[in-house]
Order: sequence, then C-alpha cells, then structure tokens
Amino acid sequence: MSSKHRRLSLKERIKIETLLNENKNKGREIDLIAGYLLNSNKDIYKEFMFYFVIEIKKEINKPWIVFTSESSDFDKALGLPNSYLQRNFEKLNLANSFSKYNQPILDRIGRTAFEGFSNGKDKLYSSLCNSTKAFFHAMNSNYIHKDKSSDKLLSYFEPMIILEGELLEATTENNKIELNEKSYIQINFNYLSPQYNNIRQRNIIHIVKKEYLEEYIDKRVSQFKEIYKYVIRTE
Repeated sequence: MSSKHRRLSLKERIKIETLLNENKNKGREIDLIAGYLLNSNKDIYKEFMFYFVIEIKKEINKPWIVFTSESSDFDKALGLPNSYLQRNFEKLNLANSFSKYNQPILDRIGRTAFEGFSNGKDKLYSSLCNSTKAFFHAMNSNYIHKDKSSDKLLSYFEPMIILEGELLEATTENNKIELNEKSYIQINFNYLSPQYNNIRQRNIIHIVKKEYLEEYIDKRVSQFKEIYKYVIRTE
C-alpha cells in the first residue's frame, strides 16, 4: 500500500523541517529541503525522490575562502558519495547508474575553509556543520525506513549551501596563495562529534553561489533524470 508521502502528485516538493541538534539537545530549523520526484506505475510502483538539503547564507562583506587541492584518481573513481536510501531496487543497477550519470567530482576539491573578516564568528564553518546535521536528520527521518511495501523506492540526499556573497578558491603555487572567484565548489567536510559518530566520513557538501543556482539545479535535475531512466530501463 502506498504511503501518504507517495500519494502526492506534485513533481516538485518543498518543505521546512526542524531538527534536534544532538550536541546541544535543542531544535533548530532546517532552512530548506527541496525535492524532485520521478515515478512510474507500470507493472510495479517505482519512485525516485531527489532531495536538496539546503542551508542559505548571505555574507556580503565577508568572503568565503576554500582551500582546495587536486582531486586524486581515487577521489574521481569513487565519485560523489552514494547518499541514498532504497528499497527493492537492484543494487548493481543503482551503482552503475550513479557512477555513469551523477555529478562528477571536480578536478579540485575543498579540504579546509574559513570566512574572511569573521572576528571569531566563522559562519562558513557553522554552515558546514549545520548542513551536515541537516543532511544526517533528513536521511534518518526519511519515510523509506518504515516502508514495508513491495514498491521500489529511492531517496537521494545532497547537502548544499546557497551563498549570496563572495566565494573564493584558494590554491598554492610556488609557495604563494592565489585566490580565484568561483560560482560552485565541492568541499570534503568531516564533522567530528560523538553525537553524530555514525555520519559517513566522506561527506561532500556543495557550495553554490546564488547567481549560479538556477543553472546548477537544471544540470542536477537533468542528471537525476538520466539516473532514473537508466534504472527503470534495466530493472
């Protein structure tokens, strides 16, 4: 029997949720969870739900600076973490589809980051922490955990920070630091906390400038559609 969540006919869903900060035992609001739904009722119900777990920040006079290094061949071979939950799909089909069509790891990936002129209150670091916690909450509270049907279901989660402000990539060349403006950066952020010790160690957060957001979403939706079509075709 289909769940209430899956009776929704909207192609796109947006919602606001509150998560419990397990470090401080108090709630905070997730800025936004935006979802894109693809489904089929042929033979057996199949559903892909792609979630952007979003933190939104406006920092006009405090540039965000991300130190990057070249992505290794191993990084690129692994690709983005398979941050999804699923029921009843063939695991190999899913692995092949995400490997083939998902967003690739960039040639350079963020390793450390800080906010310029922060006066000790680094909102970049806190945004990375909040994004990780929200991502953790979204995965753990997803309806798939309780679904007992024979439907084929998948929920994919992508942690994202939307920035209105200056985003700079810092690289080192001949012992000098070079800064370049970027519209999109991937950062590998490992959040260390005993309360969140089951968060995967390889956590890629996507920082997207507001001006690039529409183009980025269009690109990701196209990739999600290709992933979905591949799986539906091969199941």
